[in-house]
Amino acid sequence: MKPPPQIVAAMFGVAALAVFPLLAPTYYAGLMIPFFAYAIALLGFNLLFGYGGLLSFGHAMFIGFGAYGTAVMAGVFGVKSFELALAAVVLGSALASIPIGLLCVRYTGIFFGISACCSTRSCSNSTTSPAATAACASRA
Repeated sequence: MKPPPQIVAAMFGVAALAVFPLLAPTYYAGLMIPFFAYAIALLGFNLLFGYGGLLSFGHAMFIGFGAYGTAVMAGVFGVKSFELALAAVVLGSALASIPIGLLCVRYTGIFFGISACCSTRSCSNSTTSPAATAACASRA
């Protein structure tokens, strides 16, 4: 039985991406890191908006949790292990998503988008306030 052409194309794409870091120069292989990070975020957005019909502005908040949390783990706490920082940031983001999800999931349509946007802004304001940045700077 011959596999469908979509399966063959997907297998070819996965094989090409697996071989790419071995064949490409280091610079181009390094460019793939943000590519995959944005691909993961866009897949989540596609699931939420494309299949669920819920417009969300909350994805930026969790990307910010990851970036800000990793910077604090490495810069303030001196964690050099990528795996440890990744595990801590994923756990922290998961814990932060519980109250945000409980608040936002009750709404549908544009109200879901507005509540997610408000959650993103409140988290942004709390992490960039002078008190929060001074606390992080004093620990460095």
